[in-house]
Amino acid sequence: MTLTNNNYFSTEANREFLSVSQYKDFVGSLGIKGCEARALAELNGEYEREKVQLYWLAVMSILTLRAVWSSLSLKIARFFYKNKAL
Repeated sequence: MTLTNNNYFSTEANREFLSVSQYKDFVGSLGIKGCEARALAELNGEYEREKVQLYWLAVMSILTLRAVWSSLSLKIARFFYKNKAL
């Protein structure tokens, strides 16, 4: 099987290749316990992760980026004001 953009996240690709995400599902990662039964059930199509978790992760990422950008833009404005560049 050749991986493409169309089949990268497919069940067939997951069965043929072991991604880092799949490995973490089986053995766990920092702060997250692995679960072999859940990982196999997901691979066999018997279990699907809740989409709500991904939604909140996206929301939190956007809010974090907004906060960082606001802080950074304020620092840039202060820098230019202080150096009389504006």
